[in-house]
Amino acid sequence: MAAASLPARSYKRWLPWIGALIGLGMLGWLLRHFDVDRFLATLAGADRRFLLLVLLAMVAEQIVRAWKWRQLLFRLRPIGVTRLFGAIMAGYLLAFLVPFGLATVARAWLVARQENLKVTAVLATVALDRLTDGIVFACLVPVALLAVA
Repeated sequence: MAAASLPARSYKRWLPWIGALIGLGMLGWLLRHFDVDRFLATLAGADRRFLLLVLLAMVAEQIVRAWKWRQLLFRLRPIGVTRLFGAIMAGYLLAFLVPFGLATVARAWLVARQENLKVTAVLATVALDRLTDGIVFACLVPVALLAVA
C-alpha cells in the first residue's frame, strides 16, 4: 500500500514546479514584445515620490483587504491581520506562477490549514468578501458617473 502511494507523492512534489514553468512560460509569451529600454526610460523620468506613493498605496490596500477579511473570519476564529496579509501575498505569488485562478482557493486553504479551520468555511468568507466588493462597486459607479458628468 505504501509503494502504491509513492508515485502519487512523487507526482505531487512536481506539481508546483510544473505550475511555475507554465506560469513563467505564459509570462514570457505575454511579454515577448515588451520594450525594456522604453520601460526603463519611462521609469527613469518618473517622479520617485509618486513611485513611492504608489508602492505605499498598494501595500495599504492589501493591509485593508486583510483587515476586512479578518472581520469576516472573526466569528470562526480571530486571526491576525499580518497572517492574513501573508496569505494574500502568497495568493498573489501563486497567481503569478499558476495561471488558472487558483490563488483564491490556495489563499483560503493556507489560512484554513494554519488556523485549523474548514476550507469551505474560509472560502465562504472569501465569497462574501467578493460579494461585498461587488455591491460597493455597484453603488460607487453611479456616484462616479455623476461626478464626471
